[in-house]
Amino acid sequence: QKEPTPSHFFERADLQSNTIMSTTATDKDEQKERQQQVARICKHMNEDHTVSVYAMIRSTLPSSSSVKISNTKMTGVHPDRLEFSYVECKGDMCAMKQATLKLSPPLEERTIKNLRPRLIQLHHQLLSPELFVMDPACVVVLIFMAVLRYISYGMGDSDLSVFEMTVPISSVQKLFLIFVVAHIFEGLYGAYLAYTTLKLSAGASLKWLVLISILGYPMTSNVMEFAKVAKQSKKKE
Repeated sequence: QKEPTPSHFFERADLQSNTIMSTTATDKDEQKERQQQVARICKHMNEDHTVSVYAMIRSTLPSSSSVKISNTKMTGVHPDRLEFSYVECKGDMCAMKQATLKLSPPLEERTIKNLRPRLIQLHHQLLSPELFVMDPACVVVLIFMAVLRYISYGMGDSDLSVFEMTVPISSVQKLFLIFVVAHIFEGLYGAYLAYTTLKLSAGASLKWLVLISILGYPMTSNVMEFAKVAKQSKKKE
């Protein structure tokens, strides 16, 4: 089944041209045309695909980074890399930053004829959840749910009798079921955002559903962060 792509995703001729992007161009007219084409591509990405640009910049930051980024812009296109600028804020301190995303493998024959499918691939790759999540908040939720599950349905009779001297086991079971139901509803909402707002495939949306159902709000906040950026971009149109 063909994966859905964001509306009007890179359908402009700019992104399907075979214009050479080599930095060794000597002809002034060719150099000028190349610069204009790059400017058009960046303008198109920054105006119509803000969430893709946001995700690309996010991917260059450490996974444990809690900084807030805004004013994300694609500033350069090369056969082997994409260049970006953004504002990074830590508390009350904000600064303009630069980022580079390596293209591996580089675009073929030092042209941008493969740019459109590469950008679509990056969109789906970077907005899809990682199967192995090492975020501390996710680990805490996973351990908490595992402990609740064990207390509710995995303890032996002797351990249960000791535990019920402090807390009724029925209360723990109800708490566990409440969390499970809440996580499932969060997962459905996250999958809905992924499919409708982020324009991800059904498979990627299902991954969001499964991981949110297991890990809860820490994962929900990630998809909501991307959806917020996408919605803000639509409001500007």
